[in-house]
Amino acid sequence: MFINPVAETTVTLCFECLPKIAIPMANQFYRSQASRMKARSRHQVLVLRDTEIKAALCLQPIADGTWLTNLLIATDQRGRGLATQLLAEARSVTQGPIWLFARPELEGFYVQRGYQSRPVLPAELADRLVRYQRTKQLVALVQPG
Repeated sequence: MFINPVAETTVTLCFECLPKIAIPMANQFYRSQASRMKARSRHQVLVLRDTEIKAALCLQPIADGTWLTNLLIATDQRGRGLATQLLAEARSVTQGPIWLFARPELEGFYVQRGYQSRPVLPAELADRLVRYQRTKQLVALVQPG
């Protein structure tokens, strides 16, 4: 378990790669935020927390890189830079490209953090994107590794 203090305005949050046994804690966080997101056993789950999880994301090895999913910041913690911090932590624990799908209105946020629009996707992700785009608008981005 790797823990790194992250200074917040009034409280100190810690970065943690959750052990597999603690994945239900991430799912409890997602439910507490009224999200349908779910961490799975194949994911590496990264969180920022104090006594409770305040932000989470999931990483899954794919092709020659990593697929980032389920990035969520607690509603009462938004606007404090937690997403930026968690994305930086994700980069520090991965090698190779990091791919993600995002709502179009978030594309600028990710581009400002080093992601590029319209990447060439591994076949598995390209197929998923086509399937997901049947029900929602998404753009694909990559941060080269």
